[in-house]
Amino acid sequence: MESSFILFRSFIDEILATEVIDLFAKNEIDFQVADNKNFLEPVFSNNNPLFRAIKIFVNPTNVERATTILEEYYLSKVENIDADYYLYECTEEELLQIVSAQEEWNELDVLIAKKLLKDKGYNSIDTYMQNSKENRIHVLSQKEESSLLFLIFGYIFSLLGGFIGVFIGMYLSFDKKTLPNGERMYSFAKQERNHGTAIIIIGIVSFIVWNFLFKFIL
Repeated sequence: MESSFILFRSFIDEILATEVIDLFAKNEIDFQVADNKNFLEPVFSNNNPLFRAIKIFVNPTNVERATTILEEYYLSKVENIDADYYLYECTEEELLQIVSAQEEWNELDVLIAKKLLKDKGYNSIDTYMQNSKENRIHVLSQKEESSLLFLIFGYIFSLLGGFIGVFIGMYLSFDKKTLPNGERMYSFAKQERNHGTAIIIIGIVSFIVWNFLFKFIL
């Protein structure tokens, strides 16, 4: 994946992803697709789709246009939604939660929630959504702190030569999160990432040492 492209949307549902891909191709949006699978999938998922994410990346210069195209596409569907659609039964508070956490919902649901709130008299909903987005970006951009116990387990497993320790180190060092504006950033602060790097190195060295001891000495 070219570094110049940023994450635009992530889908678990392949049908929804294909719908957006076809739409972008038709409108000549510069995009790329990555079908990622969690490395734990063969062990735990039993082909569970929750361990799969189809990610669509777009050129940063196309983000605004891609957003507009997507909104216009789903807006054309809003008026045709059946009256028994589940969002029509939501309370105002629940609808506000949807529009304030837009990145956690699909575009169609966000637009329906927005329309329903406007029908209920929320005429300044656009301003509310923008303010909510900015607040969430600020909150989500804060670096996470790993617990002391988590770090201790990482070092212990690494010293024992287990790959669990290496996985913990990789998680601390390389895990990233995506902000509502598409920006990607490391989940953990520099100090935690340094611990992750140390755990990885210790784990690899310990594996070599233990392997040597079992093979030639013990």
